[in-house]
Amino acid sequence: MKKTSIILSVLAMAALLVTGCGKDSKEATTMRFLRADGEAWITDDEQKNLDATEGLSLYSGYGVGTSAHANAWLTLDEATLAKMDYSSEIGIEKSADGKHLEVDVKSGKMYFNVSEPLKDDESLDIETSTMTVGIRGTAGWVESYDDYSRVALLEGDVTLTAKKGNDSIILGEGYMATLFNGSGFEVEQFSTKDVPEFVMDEEDALHMLETLGMNLDASADDTGTNGNSPSSTLPYDPKAGLELPEIPDDGIEREVIEVADNDALQALFSGGRDLSNTEIRLGDGEYAFDYGLSIGTCDNLSIIGTGKTQIVVNNGGATVLDSYGAKNLLLYGLVLGHDIPPMDECSMGVLSFFGCENVSVIGCDIYGCGLVGIEASGDVTVTASVIRECSYSAVQTYSDCTVHFVNSIIQDNNGPYLFVGSEGTKFIFDNCTIQGNHSTAEFAPTSDGMEPDVTMNNTTEKDNAWQ
Repeated sequence: MKKTSIILSVLAMAALLVTGCGKDSKEATTMRFLRADGEAWITDDEQKNLDATEGLSLYSGYGVGTSAHANAWLTLDEATLAKMDYSSEIGIEKSADGKHLEVDVKSGKMYFNVSEPLKDDESLDIETSTMTVGIRGTAGWVESYDDYSRVALLEGDVTLTAKKGNDSIILGEGYMATLFNGSGFEVEQFSTKDVPEFVMDEEDALHMLETLGMNLDASADDTGTNGNSPSSTLPYDPKAGLELPEIPDDGIEREVIEVADNDALQALFSGGRDLSNTEIRLGDGEYAFDYGLSIGTCDNLSIIGTGKTQIVVNNGGATVLDSYGAKNLLLYGLVLGHDIPPMDECSMGVLSFFGCENVSVIGCDIYGCGLVGIEASGDVTVTASVIRECSYSAVQTYSDCTVHFVNSIIQDNNGPYLFVGSEGTKFIFDNCTIQGNHSTAEFAPTSDGMEPDVTMNNTTEKDNAWQ
C-alpha cells in the first residue's frame, strides 16, 4: 500500500528544487510530476516528449500519461495532490497568474485531494468527456471515457455541470454521479465495492472512507456481490497478480522448457521449431517485444505463466499473440496487452486464433488498447480471466464456433458492439460479470441479420452503456 506520508515527503523535496527557467515561478514550484511506479509519459506545450523524472516542473499545456501497468502522482498546487490510474491521460491548463487551473482527464481515472479550500479568486476545474467538475476543497476520483464519465466524492462537495444542456447539480460526499452523453445525471451512494483499487491504495482515501462509516473489510456478500460470481476475486489487478485456478491436467506428456528472458522466448518461436507436446514455463515479470509472438501449426502446446507474467508488445500495429492451426492450445496465468503511450492508437488486437481447435485461456488478463481482446475462427474457452479496455470489441469470431466464458469478467471495453459473432457462432456465459462497458450494443447481429446464439447462466450485467 502506498502511504500518504511517502508521497508528502516527495512533495516536500520537490519544493526545494530550483524553479524552471523562462516560466512563471509560482507555476513552476506548485505543479510537479512526483513519481510513477511504472512507465509514464510527459509532453510539453509543443507536444514534445519529456523524460518523466521525479520532481519535474509541469506547466500550462503539458500532458501526462500512464502505461497499462503504472500509476503516477503529481501536485497541482501546494494543497492539491493527484494520482493517475493505469492507462490514463490528462492535460493541464493554467492561467498566467496561477489562479485558474483546468485539468482535462482525457481518458482513464484520476484521484484528487484538495486539502485546503481555494481562495475566492481561485478556481480548479476538472474536465471529463461529459461534464465539468468545479472544485473548492474536496477529495474523490473521476473517470472519463468517450461516452460517459463519473465523479465520486470522499469528502466535501462539488458542482457538476453537463457539457450538453448545461444541467448542473451539487454532489456531496459519499455519493457518485454518472453522466452519459445525451442523458441526465445519475446520482447514487457508493460503497467500497465501487472504489477503484488505485484509490484504496492511498492512506488518506482510506481514512476518508472510514469517516464515511464504510466497512473496509466488507466481504463479498456485504458488498452485494453474488457468491457464485467472480466479483469476489476479480477484476484482476495486473500489478498484483491473478488468483489462479489449478493448471489443468489432460494426461498428455509434454517436454517442459523454462524460459527466463525475452531473447530466449523470441528464439523459441522464431526458430521454426515444432512446439507440439511442449510446455513453456515463464517467470514473473515482463516479456516485451516490438512484434508479437506467432504460433504455427502444432498440437498440445501450453504456455504457462505465474499470474504475474506479462507479455506485452510495444507496437500498436502488432497482435500480441497469434496462432494459426494449433490444436489443444493452453494459455495460462498471463497478462497480455499493448504497452504504448495513451496518445498512440492500436490497429491490431491482443489474441488471435485462426484455424485452431480446442483453445483454452485460463487465469489471463487481456487488456487494451488492442482493437479486439480475442479474435477466433475455432472453439475457445475462457476461464477465470478478464478482458478489459479494448477499443473496438471484446471478442470477434469469423466462423461457426463456440466461445465459452466461465467465471470471467468483461469490463470497460469500447466500440459499437461488445461481442461480434459470425453466422453459427455461439456465446456461452457461466458465472460471469459484464460491467462498465462503453459499447453501444452488447451483441452485433450476425451476417444474415439474425440475433446471435447466446446462453447466459448466473451472469451479472451492470453499468453498461446499452443498459
